[in-house]
Amino acid sequence: KLSSETIDKVLYSVGANPANEAGAMNEVLYRLYKVSKNPRHLALAKIFDRDWLVVPLAANKDILNGLHSNTHLVLVNGFAQRYSVTQESMYRDAALNFWDMLMNEHAYVNGSSSGPRPNVTTPTSLTAEHWGVPGVLSNTLTKEIAESCVSHNTQKLTSELFSWTADALYADSYMNTFYNAVMALQNARTGECVYHLPLGSPRNKVFLKENDFRCCNGTSIEAFASLNSGIYYETALWVNLYVPSRVIWKDRVLEQTGNFPNDFVVEFTLSVKKKSDFELNLLLPSWAKRAEVYINGEKQVAEVAPMSYLTLSRKWNNKDKIKLVLHPDFYLKTMPDDENVIAIFYGPVLLAFDTHSELVLKGAPQDILRNLSRNEDHTFSLTDNGRIYSLRPLYEVEGQAYGVYARIREY
Repeated sequence: KLSSETIDKVLYSVGANPANEAGAMNEVLYRLYKVSKNPRHLALAKIFDRDWLVVPLAANKDILNGLHSNTHLVLVNGFAQRYSVTQESMYRDAALNFWDMLMNEHAYVNGSSSGPRPNVTTPTSLTAEHWGVPGVLSNTLTKEIAESCVSHNTQKLTSELFSWTADALYADSYMNTFYNAVMALQNARTGECVYHLPLGSPRNKVFLKENDFRCCNGTSIEAFASLNSGIYYETALWVNLYVPSRVIWKDRVLEQTGNFPNDFVVEFTLSVKKKSDFELNLLLPSWAKRAEVYINGEKQVAEVAPMSYLTLSRKWNNKDKIKLVLHPDFYLKTMPDDENVIAIFYGPVLLAFDTHSELVLKGAPQDILRNLSRNEDHTFSLTDNGRIYSLRPLYEVEGQAYGVYARIREY
C-alpha cells in the first residue's frame, strides 16, 4: 500500500548496521510461492528485490564495500530463489557474480566473510558485520569477523549455485566452509555457538549463552539441523561431502562409512533390487592431488584432477563396494593483499595454533611447509625458529587461545 518512493526509502539499506534490515523476506516468500502458487506471494516477494542492489551485481560491479554483510547476503539468496521461480537471467547473473566477488575479494580462507567497515559510523562497524574494500583483508583481523549468520547463508547460496551448474568449484568451496566455518562455530561439548569466528592471533572463541538469543543462535540451530543437506545431489548421484550417511535414491541405497577428515579412506556400499546403470560422481577436492578408487577390491583406472569429479559409470550390482582413497598434504593460503600473511591447511582442514601471543614465523613458505608434521593423535606440529608450535583443526578449538593467520618474515 506504500508508494514506490516510500518503499525505495524503506529498503535502501546501505548504511552501517541498517535499522531497515529486511532479512530473508524475499527468499521466504519465493519459497512460499513455490508451495502456494499464490500470485500475491510472488508479487510481495518481488518488492524486496531492489534495483540498486541487483542491477550492478548482474553487471558484475562490486558494490559490496561498506555494506552490512548479512543484510545483503540473504537478499542475494532471495535473488537465487527468484531465478528458480521466474527464470529471469538478471537474477541468475546477480547471484553468480555476487558469489565470485564474495569468495575472491571479500572472504577469508575458511569461506566466511564480514568484519570492520572502512567508514566507521557505529560501534559495531568498527570491528564487525560489514564488507570492506575488495581484495583488502589483511588489516581486518579484529576479534569479531566471520559472523556465523554469514557462514551459514553463504553455504545456502553455494549449494543453490551448485544445483544450477554441478560445478566442482562450488562443491569444493562448500566443503571448505563446512569444516572450517560452520563446524568451527559450535562447541562440541556444550552445543554453544559463537557470534563471530576470529582468525587473527591471539584470539578466543566467545561462545553465546543459552539465553542470549542473538541472530547467530537461531542461525546456528538452523545450520546444525541441516548438516546433511549438502552431502548428496541428484541428476546422476553426486557425492560432495564424505560424511558417514545413508541416502535412498530412487530404488537404490548408498551407505557411506569412514572417519573423514581424520582418515582419508571412504567406503560405500550399494544396495539395488536389480542390476542398474547409473553414474556415481565422487568429488575430488582442490587439495586432492592424488587419489585411488577401488570397486569390489579391484583398483580402477581413473584420471585424477583436483577440483573435479571422479565419475563411475557402469552396471551396478547389489552389495557392490566402492573405496575412495584421498591423499592430503600441507599447503598454505595467503591474504589477497599480503602474501606474507598465511594460513595453514592439511587437506580440507584449516589448522589453528595453540598460542597466547601474536604469530610471527620466520622463514619462506617452503620452510614452513617442510617443518610441518602430523601426529598420531591427529594434532600437528610446526618447528620454526627454535620453537615447536602445536596446531589442531580450528573446529576442535574450544576454550583455549588460538591463532589462524600468521605473519611470516623470511629473515
